[in-house]
Amino acid sequence: MSIESELKEYAKRIGIPLLGIAAPERMKHAPYGLDPEVLLPGAKAVIAFGLPALKGTMSAFYTAEDTGNEQLRAVYGRYGRGSTNAVTLMYATWALSQWIEQKHRYVAVPTMTGPWSISRTLSHRYAAVAAGLGEMGFQNAVITPEYGPRVRWGAIVTNMPLEADPMYAGEPLCDPEACGCACVNLCPNAAICREDTEACVIGERRYEIAAVNFGRCRAQCMGIADKVSPDAGPEAVQEAVNKIPYEPGRMFRADTYLCDRCIGYCPAGKDYAAYEKAGFTGRAEQIRRIVHFEEIFDRIDAAVKSGAADELTQLRPQIEALRTYYTGADWRRDFEDDEAGRIPKTLKRGVLSEDAVYDLLDEIGQRE
Repeated sequence: MSIESELKEYAKRIGIPLLGIAAPERMKHAPYGLDPEVLLPGAKAVIAFGLPALKGTMSAFYTAEDTGNEQLRAVYGRYGRGSTNAVTLMYATWALSQWIEQKHRYVAVPTMTGPWSISRTLSHRYAAVAAGLGEMGFQNAVITPEYGPRVRWGAIVTNMPLEADPMYAGEPLCDPEACGCACVNLCPNAAICREDTEACVIGERRYEIAAVNFGRCRAQCMGIADKVSPDAGPEAVQEAVNKIPYEPGRMFRADTYLCDRCIGYCPAGKDYAAYEKAGFTGRAEQIRRIVHFEEIFDRIDAAVKSGAADELTQLRPQIEALRTYYTGADWRRDFEDDEAGRIPKTLKRGVLSEDAVYDLLDEIGQRE
């Protein structure tokens, strides 16, 4: 067995199913953190490893989204997003470093992971992509073939001479057009915009990803989006968090897991098909349905306003589809969820205006 295979088998024995090896030079365009050569002069490899979310944890996430059950949301926060993952990855970082140093007598520099990190020593996302474990998704998360973006990451820099894994070269894992930009439409605080993009270069690969507004993202995840300006940056959000008093029994002033829709509802990954089959992904399907009928509504409305009779004739199948939607249970459920605040406020949804759809269909009926 090669030393690389031995390392990956050891990782599995300590509960880490994903591990890849990157050449340090693939990390030269990382957006933050130190160059591996700065972390460890003479570095030969960057080892990235990932901990996928438990299926039961994601079940709790989806049910909390559908029902508003905060106890289930807390289960996701503890086991899918926060402290448990952090402790597990901290242990894995230490154990893998020990394996390298004690068994093979090389140097291993562990990097910070989890909410207790006091510095951002290395971009774990870039390391994971550089190590061939996936590709960068539009929402700035690493997309893996098996688990989509539902993975937390750690990394080690070592002078152990290890052969780098090839970067992922399979079918594209992230296609915003194919999924209807789920991460954009599902973001409740408009932190991800389809038109606002930036380049991401890892190794020889170049990805177009969203220029995420991390101030908005963080505010939403911490449940304080209504307490800070939409233009507040991460520092201003942290100032708002610092004003929240500690509560007995709480580890932090504010939770950090109160959104994660761009992770949970990303349709990439083999695991997502199982969640769909189990009926856990209704919220994403609902948003796609609203976006679909909003586009139909806009096309019909434009044709009515322009007086284009021929175009209305061509749109007859869409008109009937809109009528069926408006008079059916799906529209009523979407309307009630919108009234209850469960639909992102930033989502364009004129089709959920009861009068607007009624008036449009009525005017078409009068012309017939």
